[in-house]
Amino acid sequence: MTRTLPALLFLAPLATADWTTGVGGHAARDGLSPDTGPAAANLLWQGSVPAQVAQQAVIEGNVVAMARIMSLSDVLNGTLIVAQDLRTGQQLWTAQLPVSFPDAWRNRVTAIRDGVVYATRSGNTNAEYLYALSAANGAVLWRSQARITETSTESLSFAANGDPITTGQGAVIRIDKTNGNTLWSIPRACPVSDGCNTAVFGNRGYFFEAAAPGSVVTAVDVDLGMRRYSTTVLAGGSQIGPFVGPDGTVYAARANNNPGSDFLVAFTDTGTGFTERWRSPIGYVPFASFGVGPDGSVYSYTPNREVVRLNPVTGMVMNTASAILSDFPPQPRMAIDALGRVFVTNGGFPNGGLWSFNADLTPRWNVAIPNVNVGGPAIGRRGILVVCGVGTNVRAYYPPDQFALLSTTDTPRVGTTVNLQVRADGDAGNGWLAACSLGSLPGFPIDTRVVPLNPDLLFALSLSTPSIFDNFLGVLDGMGRGTARIHIPGVQGLVGITIYAAFVSLRPGAPSGVGVIADALGLTFVP
Repeated sequence: MTRTLPALLFLAPLATADWTTGVGGHAARDGLSPDTGPAAANLLWQGSVPAQVAQQAVIEGNVVAMARIMSLSDVLNGTLIVAQDLRTGQQLWTAQLPVSFPDAWRNRVTAIRDGVVYATRSGNTNAEYLYALSAANGAVLWRSQARITETSTESLSFAANGDPITTGQGAVIRIDKTNGNTLWSIPRACPVSDGCNTAVFGNRGYFFEAAAPGSVVTAVDVDLGMRRYSTTVLAGGSQIGPFVGPDGTVYAARANNNPGSDFLVAFTDTGTGFTERWRSPIGYVPFASFGVGPDGSVYSYTPNREVVRLNPVTGMVMNTASAILSDFPPQPRMAIDALGRVFVTNGGFPNGGLWSFNADLTPRWNVAIPNVNVGGPAIGRRGILVVCGVGTNVRAYYPPDQFALLSTTDTPRVGTTVNLQVRADGDAGNGWLAACSLGSLPGFPIDTRVVPLNPDLLFALSLSTPSIFDNFLGVLDGMGRGTARIHIPGVQGLVGITIYAAFVSLRPGAPSGVGVIADALGLTFVP
């Protein structure tokens, strides 16, 4: 039996979600993901390098990277940069950054984008270089020309083309993503440590700077490196950077443990200045991140340690969640999925945990994660949510009704067999046709072969070069589990060639018959 799959299944680009900046998920820092997160505490995998303090993870594609502080007493060598496979938790590589100055701090991951992990040893009021590491193997690609002064709870942002924008010595700087050179530098006096993050929206960057008797939010043109205008003075400082909603609204959180000055303030950028739209009381939440839902709702924190949903036009309270048990002060981090569901870690140590709410803040589920600190949450592709705790407690949760996974622990050496593990849960495993396709580009197979397994389920294998890859076996049981075996010929001319495997579940009633599509798994042949 032979059946050709519709070509449109492989030609349509797939919407993906990455968590590229530690604080807030992406350049605008609004915590909003275009993917759907886990509906329950479905544990995909757990484990990492043991750590004494948790740090935020960042995600791009199938790579999740983080710093694991193994020893608080050994500042120079007690922290590893760790990269793991988002789908399986398998460790991909570890790295230590060079020590350039006597006051160098711990290794720390700050962001990931375009196949590059950005890391530094700044973090304790010291200045250090920014390093670009290959996301594939951890190799150093370049060291920045300028030294940066990001603290251990901050993260860089990105211009539209992927150039890092971060905190330099007494300045905000833009760094050339190709070589680490400084493209521009804007003098800035940051009002307080851990509140120096820049948020980027379009060609505008927004950051706090000191202004008597408090601070202001300043807008800059990130293309030209020019200062534009600032808000009126806000009282006090804050260990929280600004964030920007999808509609361009600029949000500034002032949290000084002072009810008289602790507010989340919404500003409209008119193009020539700022107008204040509203302000809402918040609690003392240093190092926090906030969120904006797909409907524009703003998610913040009350003085009573509650998560609150605010009307984006008026700032009025729409919904309030029950108080979250936490240590003092709480250090909450937030992520929001495409359905408006809210995920919050409370920053707690003995009382650390992860909570999930519906958009109206009715509770869904929660799990204890002791010593979560600023360890998450981060939503990656296919809605996989990563949160970091201490010990080996790095966890990935997933949405089973739309989850499909191809993975392998085998090295694709010529002359050997590679086993692809197939995992398709929920609707993905109950489709009327399941396909594993192989092609020379992700999602672009050339030829399709289908092997019948039973009357209800088929396993399709699509080959880019049938004359070479002509011996495939595929097994997928009724629970959506199985293995596809690829027999690679002993042909040295294959070394360095990459093929991509993808999983497709088809089912009646779905748009164009498409159920769930797993991200492509690349296999690069080695000797």
